[in-house]
Amino acid sequence: MKRLIVLLLAAITAFSCLYAQASKNPFTKLGYKKQVVYSSSKGEFDEFHDQESVVEIGSVYFNIKTNKVVGLISEDGKQKNVNPATTAMSVDPKCEKYYWISPYAYCLNNPLKFVDPDGKDARVAITGNAITISSNIYLYGNGATKAVASQMQQSIMTKWNNGSKVSGFDVKFDVNVNLYGGKEKSNPFLISESWNPSNRDNFIEVSSDVKRSYVLGGDEGEWRADGRNGQTLAQDNPAPHEFGHIVGLDDQYTDDGGANKGWENNIMGNSQDGKVEQRNVSDILKDAMKAYNIWSKDENNKGKTFNYEINP
Repeated sequence: MKRLIVLLLAAITAFSCLYAQASKNPFTKLGYKKQVVYSSSKGEFDEFHDQESVVEIGSVYFNIKTNKVVGLISEDGKQKNVNPATTAMSVDPKCEKYYWISPYAYCLNNPLKFVDPDGKDARVAITGNAITISSNIYLYGNGATKAVASQMQQSIMTKWNNGSKVSGFDVKFDVNVNLYGGKEKSNPFLISESWNPSNRDNFIEVSSDVKRSYVLGGDEGEWRADGRNGQTLAQDNPAPHEFGHIVGLDDQYTDDGGANKGWENNIMGNSQDGKVEQRNVSDILKDAMKAYNIWSKDENNKGKTFNYEINP
């Protein structure tokens, strides 16, 4: 009798397993094939969808071909578009430059303090035969003093105002480095100006604790307040190199191999001793000059100032 019960239980168990496998996709009877594209349970439970490229998963629209969230489902059922480049929902495309920060940590994991509504960090103005690239940088943190702000501004202006010309125009840099709120060593809970879409300023935390300077998102970041290896800030200032990132330039070095070939003496390959070269300035202005060439063909713009905003 006991043997019969055991055999019966084994048969029931086997049948249940086979039935579960056969019916694991509840949509098979409707003609939909199994297609596992996303699992919020980390693979514990399969999720099934039809053969459309965009499907509904909870409160979002998910593209099963690109594996990206492409929209949100509002309460009234209407789709809200989501830019696939939104940093909060995708990996930072330049995350390898900041390997000590999570590639998913939007705004350094502090979206209250750091917000960049449009990414525009500097302005280009063309009047007559002159091009002016202007930018405002505000410092805060335990290393943000008047002396540091003054030294950083001086270093940027000295390095970048080297008499460059682009398409026959004289290029001038007008960079102002000030203390956030006019106070030394301020530590704001949030930077309200960064929430303003019309604001074009850059906000940098300066600290004696920072060992490696960087710019994130074009207009936020951390800079060291001191020189390295016993040098003064005047001798080893990160600001000129980091300003290159503010206006859209990439690093031209690797941690392991040093400066890229041909960039050994350039500011973006050698942050301490490198010089600003013509190719740096031309690269910053290439998109602005394309826009200017179109703008200048309009007769109604003669005698006017051309304005362009740099968006790294």
